[in-house]
Amino acid sequence: MWPLLSTLGPRILIPGVFVGQRISGLTDPAVISQTIAFSFLFISFAVVLFSETPWLSLIPGIAALAYWTMIKDEKNLEVYRYADWGLTTPLMLLAILLANGASFIHILSTLGLDFIMIGSGYYGAIEKDETKKQTAFALGCLVFLPILYTLCQMKKARYAVYLTVSLWILYPILWYLDQEGFITKESSTVSYSILDVIAKVGLVNVLHL
Repeated sequence: MWPLLSTLGPRILIPGVFVGQRISGLTDPAVISQTIAFSFLFISFAVVLFSETPWLSLIPGIAALAYWTMIKDEKNLEVYRYADWGLTTPLMLLAILLANGASFIHILSTLGLDFIMIGSGYYGAIEKDETKKQTAFALGCLVFLPILYTLCQMKKARYAVYLTVSLWILYPILWYLDQEGFITKESSTVSYSILDVIAKVGLVNVLHL
């Protein structure tokens, strides 16, 4: 228990001090959530960069950069968000598959499905035609199923698998609620920020603990 606390403790305390002064002057919940997300992701990047698995730092590092640009250029939020997912989700899958000794073909096919899933989500998010939007959503969900199946078949790094599966299932639900107007853009931004931090910071920490 102590090794876990000693590892996770700094990742929780440092961002709190890091962003305390900054968020105290903010009033927009979306910007606050993005600022907190950036801070947690950046700290995780810095810590993992000097670990035994430095390449995993790419996951929170890319996400931190994406959140930084979202804060600076909120008009293109969707572009940065999907650019983040288009780069980090394949890396997350790659990390789990490599930990399980998956074959090159297995890795390639899974990452290919992931690119289609993210691409479909982006197309649906920017598409105005409702029929095309729903078709893109359906395609994304369809290719998501074999990705979930592949993850559930992994025998090693089970905590990373459990974390990824449980959180990734929430993304299409949130996407649908957002795109269909059941929740506000502010709520979706806050929710995505929370999910991204837990999914990415959680994964890299679980894999190299």
